Amino acid sequence: MKSPGGSLFPYYYKGGEIHCLKYGSHYSNTEKLFELMKQEEECILHTNRRLKIWVDFYKTSITEQVLQQFIAHITYMH
Repeated sequence: MKSPGGSLFPYYYKGGEIHCLKYGSHYSNTEKLFELMKQEEECILHTNRRLKIWVDFYKTSITEQVLQQFIAHITYMH
C-alpha cells in the first residue's frame, strides 16, 4: 500500500515500521503541501495504528506558515 505522498506504507526501517511523510519538492507551493498534509492525516487516522513518523521536507520552503501548519498537523495526529 502507498500513502498519499507516495511512500510505501508501512515502511520497514531498522527492524520496525514507520510512516514516511514525503513533503519534499513542494518548493513554495503551500496550497499543494497543505492539501497533502490533510490527505496524510486522513490516511494515518484511518489506519488506526500508532507508528513512528519520518518527515521529508527536501526542497520545500519552510516558512513560519508552513512550520505552524506542520505543528498543528502533527499535534492533531497525536
